[in-house]
Amino acid sequence: KYAKGTVVSLTASPAAGWHFDHWEGDLTGTTNPATLLMDANKTVTAVFGQLILLTFTSASTVPGVGTVQNEDIVAYDAGLNTWSLYFDGSDVGLSGFAIDALARLPSGELLISVDVGGNLTGLTGGPSGTAITNADIVEFTPTSLGANTAGTWSFYFDGSDVGLTTTSENMDALAVLPDGKLLISTTG
Repeated sequence: KYAKGTVVSLTASPAAGWHFDHWEGDLTGTTNPATLLMDANKTVTAVFGQLILLTFTSASTVPGVGTVQNEDIVAYDAGLNTWSLYFDGSDVGLSGFAIDALARLPSGELLISVDVGGNLTGLTGGPSGTAITNADIVEFTPTSLGANTAGTWSFYFDGSDVGLTTTSENMDALAVLPDGKLLISTTG
């Protein structure tokens, strides 16, 4: 309860993979944070939109972003019909790799598999140091995203543990199920 005449500040805080879109009810518009004069009972709803994350198999031109590489991730906001650079792979050591499988965890970390084996600078926890294969999954914990991507890499899944041991067994899609289990697809 607020005393009549009190001005309150409202801040909409989206979860990872979502963005604040607008206010509805007794507060309208897109200003965030926003203020509201409490002169009666009020109902306010913050409306959020989900971002769709995409990667490309080769360098591609994306509206409003420009050219992105195959180690980058772009976000499409269907509600606003806008594109943005979500993850700049060259900032965090992915140059020379192409992202070919991707999932975002509810807490914002990214699970990534790449097209070829190699060494990923800064990777921790891997069975072979910084070496990864195209059947492995690494986890990226961001401290910032977008044009100045930064964060840390850790090893998440060793494909050889489940028999993915040839270069033709490339992981090409992945998802995390609600119970935390991985769902993967491979070529070859």
